[in-house]
Amino acid sequence: MSARIKAWRRIPVKRCTPTGQRMRQGTRWAAPLWCATLWAACATPLPPGGGPPDDTPPHIVESIPAAGATNVSEASLRIVFSEYINEGSLRRALSIIPEPETPPELDWRGPRVDIRLAGPLRDSTTYVFTLDTGLRDVRGVALTAPLVLAFSTGPTLNAGILAGRVVQGHDGSPAPGVDVLAYAAHDGAPPDSLPARPAYRTQTDSDGVFRFEYMTERHWFVAALEDANYNTRPDPGESFAPPPLPALLADTSRASLEIPWMLTRIDTMRADSLRVPAADPETEDDTAPEPGPLEETGEIQGIVVSGEPHPVVVETWPDTLDVQDAAPPYRATADSAGFFLLPRLPAGTYQLRAWLDRNENDQWDKGTLIPYRSPEPAYFPAEPVRVRARWETTLPDTLRIPAAVSIP
Repeated sequence: MSARIKAWRRIPVKRCTPTGQRMRQGTRWAAPLWCATLWAACATPLPPGGGPPDDTPPHIVESIPAAGATNVSEASLRIVFSEYINEGSLRRALSIIPEPETPPELDWRGPRVDIRLAGPLRDSTTYVFTLDTGLRDVRGVALTAPLVLAFSTGPTLNAGILAGRVVQGHDGSPAPGVDVLAYAAHDGAPPDSLPARPAYRTQTDSDGVFRFEYMTERHWFVAALEDANYNTRPDPGESFAPPPLPALLADTSRASLEIPWMLTRIDTMRADSLRVPAADPETEDDTAPEPGPLEETGEIQGIVVSGEPHPVVVETWPDTLDVQDAAPPYRATADSAGFFLLPRLPAGTYQLRAWLDRNENDQWDKGTLIPYRSPEPAYFPAEPVRVRARWETTLPDTLRIPAAVSIP
């Protein structure tokens, strides 16, 4: 027998005490519990930890069927994202055109989701799946613009395109994350009442720009809405924007309408009223502030053109004033040559707005949805204007109010 084996035999054998037996029993119970915990953690679709913070919005890596596929027969869409997605946000962000009568079934496998429709697909129909900017990854990073996937059950896809821009009505700043809804405009006329659901839905991106694709090539009534309760209806307290024109043609052109959609707000608690607030009955002379000493004021002058034979009003206000809550305190009406002068302005930085007074009622009409009344076109300079005391500030560029275009 070797020396190594003899040495091993000489090692005393330790017998378990009652305390040791209890520890061994506890270990036997802990092992299955640890395994179950590990299995549960593995079953939860979470990304691996560590690394720098992720601020990149998710994007689509692959879809089955592929975007733009034709002759599709399976009533399902598989989307593989670039990262793990917050499942609840996808349910809220998803819209499908044509809208199914039964909500789709969602089956998750990590960053992959299968969207299964309850019924068979319609023949020769373009299906459009839109994920709006409410979609977030598990870290809460949201989309900056909607994601759109479309396929057709026939040999071709709808090719209609409509694009535009939504801005805040008080200062012309971009309105991101606003729902844009399209309704059929039969015979090129706006609807007498809004249907229960829109035919198409999308959202504005971070610049307020929206874009419909894969539309039926026909005329559409397109409205913007800050849809706080997700019911695709303009309710009291929600801002909305009537379209610049009553009917817009979706065709293969990629041009965006020059006139923006301008958000306004419903002024009543009645759900069937979509009218904008009436103007303050006080006159300009009653509301205009008292001018300061002449040596402490300056002026703004410039040229504004509109292309229509109606008065053009130019308004200005200090950039510290919130014109959502107060009317601009300074205004002037351009002459027949388009020249305007805003005198005796206290030194400071000013925002400007020019609008076309089509009905010549001396107030800016932002339009209504039902019955439809178009908003009066407006122009918002991108940069504020600096006014210095005892100085004439002449705008370097002509202000051009976007002109309405004819309906094809």
